[in-house]
Amino acid sequence: MKKIIFSVFVTLLSLGIANAQAIEKGDFLLQPSLNLGGYGTYSSGFGIGVTLNGEYAVHDYVSVGAFFGFNSHTGNSDIRFSRIGFGARGVFHFWQLIDDKVSKDLKSDKIDFYLPVHLGYDLYRWSGYKNYQGWTKPANSGQFRIGSGLGLRYYFAPKFAIALEVGGMEVSPAKIGVTIKL
Repeated sequence: MKKIIFSVFVTLLSLGIANAQAIEKGDFLLQPSLNLGGYGTYSSGFGIGVTLNGEYAVHDYVSVGAFFGFNSHTGNSDIRFSRIGFGARGVFHFWQLIDDKVSKDLKSDKIDFYLPVHLGYDLYRWSGYKNYQGWTKPANSGQFRIGSGLGLRYYFAPKFAIALEVGGMEVSPAKIGVTIKL
């Protein structure tokens, strides 16, 4: 009986190791992140905020979901700029595809390079601008936004990773956070 249980355990363990990937169809990922930087404002300065992404893996290489984020900063002038963004997000996990197609182990169970793409709407708010003659922006406005970037997740545990994304991201040009696989 002990040999049967041990054999079943070893077989299940080896199947889990052979098929291990950072993301698999059916996984749900939750990623809270800290936004670093800002763009599209009339004031210079370093913006900071938060973003929450949720993704569902519809395929071993593709996940879809939603995002909600906030970023704000005051630059060298008196102008304060805030942005709230929300919308849809799609992610192509190309590192797993490459790992599946080559004969070498690229560690796709721990490393996930990916291309995130988003489509959403940003709400803007400016304050402190009334002292500037010729200011043409309204106090509140918004616009549709589309963007993409490059992401990297490193899984230090099967369900937890650190994540870094750079490029034309949701509400900032860079963000760092954690990923929790549910």
